[in-house]
Amino acid sequence: MKKTLAEEEVIFDLQVQICKDIEKQPINDLLKEWPDDFTTIGRMAFPVQNIITSEDKSLEKTDFSPFQNPENLLPVGRIQQTRLKAYKASFEARS
Repeated sequence: MKKTLAEEEVIFDLQVQICKDIEKQPINDLLKEWPDDFTTIGRMAFPVQNIITSEDKSLEKTDFSPFQNPENLLPVGRIQQTRLKAYKASFEARS
């Protein structure tokens, strides 16, 4: 994958199947094969790129916490901090 993305653009079609008859297309029966009528609802394109690996030290301090916001994103950060306090209070009340 890393080699492919470094050398060429990769494009995927995002497709879904719509259940038109619940008897012929049971949703929870994984042994029942549906007809091959897929509908393309989007396309994902990955341009040529170098993939960041776990050895890349620039990722060390990456934080995806919604409760850590830079100053330029306030007041969203304040709303998140209020939400965090509510979550903690709710957790303590249930414990």
